[in-house]
Amino acid sequence: MLSCPFDCESQGYHPIELIHHLETVHEIPLSPLSPNAFLCAPEILHHLKTDRALTYHPKELLEISQADALKRVLKDQQIERAVGKEKQFQCLFCDPKYLFTRDEWFKHSFDVHELNIGLSDNVVYFDLFLSKMKKVLQRFFCLFCSSSFTNADTLYDHMYKKRHFRLNSKSSKYDEHYIVNYASIIKPFASCSANGPLADENDSETVSDINDEDAEPLIAKCVFCEERLEPEECIRHCKTIHNWDLPSIQKLYNLDIYDTIRFINYARITQSKEIPNKSDPLWTESKWLIPVLEDDALLIFLDDAADDTF
Repeated sequence: MLSCPFDCESQGYHPIELIHHLETVHEIPLSPLSPNAFLCAPEILHHLKTDRALTYHPKELLEISQADALKRVLKDQQIERAVGKEKQFQCLFCDPKYLFTRDEWFKHSFDVHELNIGLSDNVVYFDLFLSKMKKVLQRFFCLFCSSSFTNADTLYDHMYKKRHFRLNSKSSKYDEHYIVNYASIIKPFASCSANGPLADENDSETVSDINDEDAEPLIAKCVFCEERLEPEECIRHCKTIHNWDLPSIQKLYNLDIYDTIRFINYARITQSKEIPNKSDPLWTESKWLIPVLEDDALLIFLDDAADDTF
């Protein structure tokens, strides 16, 4: 639970509640800047306590809070992974007597039950994550569509038939458990939906006004030269000028969004256009998820561009 940095009478907020409180009571516009501002709520609280002037600079507040939040979750995940080599976890679907280490749990859940929630390397706060999913299933709700059923058998039958052994990317319920979200908390105004957290149908005019007056175009620096272009154009530029076809590489090597973040950071640092083999530390070390460039527009663009064809 988090407390208001301005010594309000009401205390003890969950992260989303704190962001809402800061917006409605103290007029710090955080949600228009990012619907995922709540992910760095502890860091926002810390920086507002130490520098009240940041009240008038919400973008700067979010930028420094995001950087600190990413460091926090990477550190926490390293600790979790070390503990997870010994700690045992129950499968969500098997007899409770079957226990697995963290990495075994992910492999078993995918191989046996086709539960596709990403890789162990990309998940943080796994105990809470597992608890959330377990509570949903114990109430006989589908993880993906939230449909309700009368018993576990009919629920699992539905999930198998509909291929719903996965999470809904449109839901923010599990956002705090994916490291990639901490690397892209801040997105351009234009990508923030009026239907995001804490928004309602009357917010569209306000968001539109902010877009028109304050939004800046999202500009990405080329991976291999100093050219700066809008992200989609930058990806085309890398293909035609530098013979580095990112979408084709993603498809050929079956790179998910986390693998792609690692690969972009690797290419920026090494200037190599070749993809490392699967045994390379690139694919397991969390440091490769930290953006090489601050607010790297290519990484911010990944969520929206993942299904596009260039």
